Amino acid sequence: MINFIKFLREMSFAQMKTVEQHADEVFSKLGIDIKLRGHFFDRLNDERNGREITPDEMIHLFNATFKRYGDKIAQMSQGQEAVVFDHMTNINMPFLIDFDNRTGQMTLIPKTVMRKKKFLTKASSPKLKV
Repeated sequence: MINFIKFLREMSFAQMKTVEQHADEVFSKLGIDIKLRGHFFDRLNDERNGREITPDEMIHLFNATFKRYGDKIAQMSQGQEAVVFDHMTNINMPFLIDFDNRTGQMTLIPKTVMRKKKFLTKASSPKLKV
């Protein structure tokens, strides 16, 4: 029964796609596309997070990131990386910037996500605290 209860609390793939659509809508104002991929989804529901990361927490993270760092992110270059850190939920989301050579579209690709107080990253990756 415990596994069934845990399953009910995990974020579904459809919920993650809803989060992605919301983030796309917000960041489209800056010409930035958001791409959430497989490893990101796997890490959303990883038990190492302690409690699960919810769709509401992810929507808040994207909204706060846009509000505080949207313009800074829009100025980032190909291959540049950073980590968004929500100090209220301890959610860390390292991401990289990619450009579609065909369309010129800027894409923010979260590499992973995790709930952890002391998240370590490359010294060269700025930490964007929201």
